[in-house]
Amino acid sequence: MLLAEAVGGRKFRDLAAATGYESIARAQLLHLLWSRRLGVDLASPLGDGSIVVPAGEERR
Repeated sequence: MLLAEAVGGRKFRDLAAATGYESIARAQLLHLLWSRRLGVDLASPLGDGSIVVPAGEERR
């Protein structure tokens, strides 16, 4: 679900909140980022406002 929800780019907090299990979703999002299945621009610190996209997809 998180991978599909990230298509087109969404804020980290919005992805986590969309699941209904925010604390678990945050941990899963971090895992997906660490394993490079999701991507984020690390030119800025990772935070709730960071735009998350599927791996290989650029932010639109």
